Amino acid sequence: SGVSTLDAEYARRGIRITDDVEVEVDRFLITKASYGNYGGGIGIESGIVTISNSTITGNNAFGGGGILVQAADVTLVDSTVSDNQSTTHGGGIITQAGATLTILRTSIRDNSSSPTGFGGGIYNLPQAFVYAYESELSDNDASVGGAIYTGGDALLTNTTISGNLARSSGGGIYQ
Repeated sequence: SGVSTLDAEYARRGIRITDDVEVEVDRFLITKASYGNYGGGIGIESGIVTISNSTITGNNAFGGGGILVQAADVTLVDSTVSDNQSTTHGGGIITQAGATLTILRTSIRDNSSSPTGFGGGIYNLPQAFVYAYESELSDNDASVGGAIYTGGDALLTNTTISGNLARSSGGGIYQ
């Protein structure tokens, strides 16, 4: 009934999933992960992954400070991705070609990419798909695409986008 904490002590990535497996991450706090590549809190390179009732917060990476989604099918349910940072793009989440990210009743807030980076909340590359339903993207920060920078497909339904900042273009969404 509680929450398990994975504190990476700013010394490593929180979780890495690399094989075509099915994984459920439920009731976790993933924090203080630091990684010099993509996916500080969680790096998902393949597989089918469901993250529910969890918080990914206070992580950093080169790209995708909170979560990396590569060639994987990932669902975030009733979770929070907050206060993550990237030194390039995707402060909260980065999706790469072949990725499908479904966000249900989840808050993506207070994430930031570098002062010249894209996608404070989500950086969605071409040939990737983001679907958000009944979710919130707020108070994220980037140069372009404060909440979402998308070169791929994105579908948002009953989703609130508010208080995001872009220093150049697309405070909410940049397509």
